[in-house]
Amino acid sequence: MTTANDKSQSGRDAADRLYQEGRFEEAILLYRNLLASSPEDGSIALSLAWACHDAGRLEEAIGHFERLFQKELTRQVFTGFGFDELVRIFKDNGMFDRLVDICERVMAVQPEDFALCEALADAYLKADRPRDAVRVLEKMTEEEPEAAAVLCLLGNALLALSEWDRAEAAYRRAVCLEPDKTGVFYGRMAHILLERNQPERALESYEKCIAFRPEDPLYRCGRGDILLRLDRLEEALEAYDLAVSLNPEQTGAYLNRLGHSLARHNRHAEAADAFRKASAAEPDNPLYPLHLAECLLAMGKEEEAKDILRKAGMLK
Repeated sequence: MTTANDKSQSGRDAADRLYQEGRFEEAILLYRNLLASSPEDGSIALSLAWACHDAGRLEEAIGHFERLFQKELTRQVFTGFGFDELVRIFKDNGMFDRLVDICERVMAVQPEDFALCEALADAYLKADRPRDAVRVLEKMTEEEPEAAAVLCLLGNALLALSEWDRAEAAYRRAVCLEPDKTGVFYGRMAHILLERNQPERALESYEKCIAFRPEDPLYRCGRGDILLRLDRLEEALEAYDLAVSLNPEQTGAYLNRLGHSLARHNRHAEAADAFRKASAAEPDNPLYPLHLAECLLAMGKEEEAKDILRKAGMLK
């Protein structure tokens, strides 16, 4: 004898199978019927939300996740399934004002949750509200003064406010707490400084990375890239030469990176030279002659570019 539970499970299996086969619209119809019969079943609601998402019905999916989130807010134990999916969707789609909204709402009912505080601060940063992020993060560092990741996030917020000295102090505290991550932290700071068009300050951060681990060739490459941005060509080339000397087995890769960096700064002649050297160091890599040809085309040397591609077997 077939019971109601058997029929429900059979319908759920059919809906899940349709979803797995990519037949999202058909799955949506079944999930809706199942949810109408079992409106409190969160797993069905979650499956429906994801089917809508994968079918391209973004706002409908958000609506379903929002209803799950609202139920989560009323529970003593915050599970966060709907919240987590909304956070992911809002981040992926650049909906940062909506990201802030759900983070503020969850903080209103879970004000002591440290991880949710961090999520709110990150949302403020993404929504270009660094002052609000600083407010949240400073409170967090008072409560957990040894949380290096939070100090780095505070540093990022202060960088967004152009408060360079305070940002440096925050990162320095993080480094003192986790000295083995000195290169990671200062490298991250340098990246953000470059985004904020502060190459001189970024160079200072990279110097700290090198002082921490002078044998790491990638720090030399990073320093070289910044020097190129500062139009200090000879120093940049020296930095890459040192990277090659530290790890000769990766000569082709480093010279290829140098070529791209030079090309980004419209130094196509120097870039072509770097790609030639990369090809000489790693003659079996088909990308290097291709990049060289692109560089030559940018210089107006079409015939020479074609000759390079013919020799590489890429052009008849």
